[in-house]
Parts: sequence; structure tokens; C-alpha cells
Amino acid sequence: MLEARGIRKTHPGGTILEDVSLALAGDETLAVVGPSGCGKTTLLRIIAGLELPDSGTVMLSGQKITTLPANERNVNTVFQSYALFPHLSLFENVAFGLRSRRFPKSEVEAKVKTALTMVHMEKLGDRFPHQLSGGQKQRVALARALVNEPEVLLLDEPMSALDAKLRQSVQAELRQLQQSLGKTFILVTHDQEEALTVSDRIAVMRRGRIEQYGPAREIYEKPKNRYVADFLGKANIIKARRADGGALTDFGFMRTNGKMEWEEGYLAIRPENVVFHTQKPAVNGVELTAAEVFYRGDHVEVWLEPGTLRMRAAPRRGIAKGDQIWVELLASGLVVLDE
Repeated sequence: MLEARGIRKTHPGGTILEDVSLALAGDETLAVVGPSGCGKTTLLRIIAGLELPDSGTVMLSGQKITTLPANERNVNTVFQSYALFPHLSLFENVAFGLRSRRFPKSEVEAKVKTALTMVHMEKLGDRFPHQLSGGQKQRVALARALVNEPEVLLLDEPMSALDAKLRQSVQAELRQLQQSLGKTFILVTHDQEEALTVSDRIAVMRRGRIEQYGPAREIYEKPKNRYVADFLGKANIIKARRADGGALTDFGFMRTNGKMEWEEGYLAIRPENVVFHTQKPAVNGVELTAAEVFYRGDHVEVWLEPGTLRMRAAPRRGIAKGDQIWVELLASGLVVLDE
């Protein structure tokens, strides 16, 4: 179990982290997401021991490690730049930490071979970093961190330099690797799709605070407020007034499943929960105009008016710009926001 309790960090320009707390089991991946400057990398550095908090506690497996130096924590970090030694072979890059801790030669060779095999690089140990692609460098950086068998692996935007197709491949490999090792991974990323693909839990940060923390599916399907709904994935935000059995909106009366604590507030609905119909739906139906239709390959994105509703539909539906269409706002997909 990794825990951060009440972490606070300031600098002369203001507060970086304010009362940040989270708890993570030993076999989970946490993705920390948020805009630049929200404090996510600082939080990672505090867990790693590269910075000290002004107040708060970091616990690992029941032990307080807040003030332990980085080299005394069972935590390793993979940096955005990979930080490989250019003058060392891949084998020696991975072996560096073990050699500095004076492991026997036979044990170093066995551990490095295992680590390189884990990331499918066992045949390239004699190569040097300049001979590798971005994806291969990323795998070596992972092997170098994992060879030390840390309880927690921290990853600071490790895939940001990869192209889109390679990034998807490495995301899947990272997920499989974490599950096979049963270790705690914490990933800092600005890529929303990456966060959803790789993680068990997500922490959405804004201005040094965690806006929402929980299982990835819950964060996506039940965002707490407009910021989380907008930041993670795409969402339609609808102003509403509470009514018996649902809410009154600009699209008419809508049935919802959520409990409203306000008289006036907001609902959110993902584009995939706005469903195309050939005739008026029995519940939550509204007739709108397709203002724009964007072909995305496996789906079309339709912008509807009046209003700013976005819908996702199968290309075979044949929706064209200017069409009048019926859509249903699924009651199960209408989320009541806490504002």
C-alpha cells in the first residue's frame, strides 16, 4: 500500500500542492492527469524522494518514508527523457544500478537478462542508445527501473515522445507488464486515452488539488463536476433545473437516474450516450439538426443544433450535414454534476 496524506508544497510564487491525499493498493496502476502546472510532476517527485513536502506524509507498506532520500526508498522512476547513459550498452545501462550496489556478477547477468526479456529487448543488449528507436529506448528505461525490483514504479510522461501508433502499442505492453509483475505503477500523463488505457485508478488534478480520485471507469462515467467531465474525455454539459422524476433543460424534460442536490445546476452526457433514432424516442427524445458531421473512421462525430450537443454514431447511419434527426439522451448516461 502506498499512501500520501495531506501533502502540501509551496514555492515563492504560490502553492503547488494543497492537501493532496491518496491511497493505492500494491498491484494497481494510478494515472495522475491534469493540465501543465497543476502539480502532478511535483507529487511524483515527492513520492520518489526527489523533493520534500512542506507538510504531509508519504507511507509505503506501513513505513513512513517522507524524509528518506531517494536512494533509500524502494521506488524507481522512468523519466520523460529516458535518461539513458549514451556511452553504455543497453546491458550495461540496465546493470548500472545493480553494479553500484555491488551485486555479484552472476546475479547481475541473470537479473539484467530477465529484465530485458520482460520488455522484449533480450537480443539487443550489445547495442547503444543512439542505435535505438524511441520505443526501444522507452523499453530499456523500463527494464533499468524494474531490474531493481521496486515496490513502486513512477513514470513521468514516459510515452510523450512516441508517435501515436507506437504509443498505443507501448501502452498495452505497459499494462500487461504491470499486471504480470503485480507492482504499483504511478503514471503522470496529459494523454486522457493513455490514462484510461493503462490505469486502474485515476487522480484528476487542478491547481494543486485532486478534483476527483477513484476507479478509471467511475471517473469517466460519473465525473463529479464540469472540470472532470471536460478534462477526461468529451462531454456535453447541459444546464438544468430540478423537476419531479428528472430535470428541465433546453432540450425539454429529461429523465435522469442521479440524485440532484440543487435546484439549478448541470448535467453531463458523453457523446456515445446520445443515440440516433429513426423516429421519436419514448423517453428523452429531441429533434435536432446535424450542423456538422466529421468522419472518424470507425464512427462519425455529429455536432447538433440548436445547442452544442455532440453525438457519436456508426458511419453506416448515413447522417449528413443539414439532416433533421431524432436523438435520445440515455437516462443512464445523464450524470448529475455536483454544481
